[in-house]
Amino acid sequence: MKKNLSWMFGAILSCAAMFTSCNNAIDNPVTPMPEPGPDEAAMFVQNVKNDSRYTIDYLSAQGEGAYYLRLDVGSYEEAMAEFLKLLPEGVAATAYDVDPGKSFDKVTGFKLNAPNNDGEDIITIRKTKDALALSTGYAWVYLPSDIQEALNVSFIIYMASLEDDMTNFLKALTDALPYCTLDPEDPDHLICTVPSREVGSKMMFAFVSTTMMSNAVVNENKQVIMEVKDAKGNSCGHLIGINKNDLPEGVSGMYLFDDELKAKMAETLPRGFSKISIIVAEQPTPEPAEETPAEETPATEETSAE
Repeated sequence: MKKNLSWMFGAILSCAAMFTSCNNAIDNPVTPMPEPGPDEAAMFVQNVKNDSRYTIDYLSAQGEGAYYLRLDVGSYEEAMAEFLKLLPEGVAATAYDVDPGKSFDKVTGFKLNAPNNDGEDIITIRKTKDALALSTGYAWVYLPSDIQEALNVSFIIYMASLEDDMTNFLKALTDALPYCTLDPEDPDHLICTVPSREVGSKMMFAFVSTTMMSNAVVNENKQVIMEVKDAKGNSCGHLIGINKNDLPEGVSGMYLFDDELKAKMAETLPRGFSKISIIVAEQPTPEPAEETPAEETPATEETSAE
């Protein structure tokens, strides 16, 4: 603003000294080029690099993978608060909602001024569905290509804070026990009956950590084999996810526990188990509402006349 005012005062003084030439300048005005704004994309990259808490990790699924920056948090709200710390001053005010589609619960976009990129960079933070949060993270940050190149990663992912796979597995199993009964034909089989699909989905995904998902192997029967490790990286056995096409009728999900994992859980719980099935309880059909007699319509002047 001060530079614009200086230019204006300079033009007025020049006109006073050389009136004629100033008239010619008015006929053909020269518009000063606007100064480029700050490179907010570069500032964002520097903010990320300055925060040593973010670590590079690798995520793979079905033969495809990508490097990403990881920060462990306790909730989506904490993830959003940490992400906003990375944004240069003023960028948070550019927030706007984006259609989340079927994969996410909420998507928020932000605009970063990037003059070196001849325009604007759009960066989005995406809230994962609650049922997936513990296994895939609370939020994913989608980065534009120039920022990906500068950071050498494809995403920033705010993961759930977990001590290790085994601790997570035991917690998920303990949380499921109130819903469980033993199969009368197989005492090693837990039948977990939940009130809704939402509860069932959360329970199924709660057993799987990000590390387990990243290193999962699919066998010839399309079963997902996942290794469960402790805090020191030692193997505690394997969790086997059954393909949905092979589930018994009425079962929404099923995990098998190999002998090693069964023995490990018995070290903490009263006993070990070899299988858990998730069943969604049948919802009672709501009774039809009783019909109420229609209120009599008061006679109008016209009907009264008849």
